[in-house]
Amino acid sequence: MIKTYGLEKKVKLIGFKSKTKKYYLESNLFINASFFEGFPNAVVEAISYGIPVICSNCKGGTNEILLNGKGGDLFPVNDSDELSKKILSFYNNPKKLNKKLMLAKKNINIYSISSHVKNYEKAFRDLGSGFK
Repeated sequence: MIKTYGLEKKVKLIGFKSKTKKYYLESNLFINASFFEGFPNAVVEAISYGIPVICSNCKGGTNEILLNGKGGDLFPVNDSDELSKKILSFYNNPKKLNKKLMLAKKNINIYSISSHVKNYEKAFRDLGSGFK
């Protein structure tokens, strides 16, 4: 479809990459069209790099990370028409999705490694205090 519509210069399918930083830095929109996600690390990474996010409203952690649509755009699973509308909306008026990105960025620290380490340390301290 990319070739059919002449989008080779605009859409890149790069496959799996272990070092992703350069791809995030070159991007202006992140799309996750999954049918199901566990914890979507790539969504968290995109937000942390300051990339607006459009994701399918699939089961998993995406809704929580995107604050149920307040931190990024959501579309129904397998609804390419709605995804297309969201993409066009972004390119016609990026301010709306960028505003949502700012909210998502304020919230994204709860998913950081340091935040999880603090939570685990607190849990272990709390457990330890129960054995005195």
